[in-house]
Amino acid sequence: MKADNEINKKNNIRETVFGGRIDYLVMDSFNISFLYFNTSFSNSMESKTIHDLKRDNFNYYSLSYKTSIKNLFITGEFSFNSTALASINTIQLALSKDFIFVASIRNYPENYFSFYSNGFGETSITRNEFGIYTGFKWKTDFGIFNFYIDQFKFPNATFENPLPSTGDELLISYSVKPLRSTHIFIRYLNERKEITELVGEQNQIIDRRTQKIRGDVSISITNNIRVKTRAEVVFVNRKETNFNETGLLLFQDIQIKPIRNFTAYARIIFFQTDSYASRIYEFENDLIGVMTNPSLFGTGMRWYLVLRYSFLSSFTLSFKYSELYKPNEIELGTGYSKIIGNLDNRISLQLDFNY
Repeated sequence: MKADNEINKKNNIRETVFGGRIDYLVMDSFNISFLYFNTSFSNSMESKTIHDLKRDNFNYYSLSYKTSIKNLFITGEFSFNSTALASINTIQLALSKDFIFVASIRNYPENYFSFYSNGFGETSITRNEFGIYTGFKWKTDFGIFNFYIDQFKFPNATFENPLPSTGDELLISYSVKPLRSTHIFIRYLNERKEITELVGEQNQIIDRRTQKIRGDVSISITNNIRVKTRAEVVFVNRKETNFNETGLLLFQDIQIKPIRNFTAYARIIFFQTDSYASRIYEFENDLIGVMTNPSLFGTGMRWYLVLRYSFLSSFTLSFKYSELYKPNEIELGTGYSKIIGNLDNRISLQLDFNY
């Protein structure tokens, strides 16, 4: 039934996109760019909110700039969709060769919309968000410190909240190479975000606090063998509803290059969380062009093997096998992707040709 529905949707709409960009360099230090593009559809878009545009033709105009003055770098962009103006402006200051400060301010109105935008922010939809980001990178003789704090608000209702909401995120990380072949990385993340929750007999907007602590140790045993160990713990708290959960993840990773043009990646992951609310994500190696970042929750283990071989200078063959095992479950997934049982195993094969 689902396959029939998808087939019936084929060729129901056509899209045409065209545009251009002009770059202008002023005095070898100031670059300004003008961009225009138009996208049109054979059918009109349906509006779900009062801010959505109900038409079949869309025009976008953009002005971006960047300039550097000694140790100061400034960049920004303004984008107009014939209805609203979105903008982001950033300043980066190198106070010394070892200390870099950055600050950025963004404003994405609710009635701004672009089909292809992916702006910097708490969400990637580039609308209904205002935020201020500040941070620094400090290189010392005993390691590298990174810090940022991002404060944001959603001036109008979102998918999660029927009213305006706010949040902030703070991250501190430290990395060091005590030995030439060893790299240690420690990260602490503290995020506060307003969400809608049932308190008593009515929905209220409350704070959800999420704290994550991660530690990585990477060791290059030889030029062709590298291992990596990670431990991560998550704490989720909602004070108004006395909600407290914990999640834990451990993994061991190995990368081997036994012969020229051949690489093998393998990882085994153990995880235990109280529920989906305390889930933990982990980026995985995968086929070329495929991004895998699964959310792991409940109790279980996951492992995968990726093999990649390049030959004839233009071909790359990739293979991946993965298994997810959750002993306390009787089924995995929902809807059409539901699996009866507690084991989800997948195999992928891909051939790439580069010319």
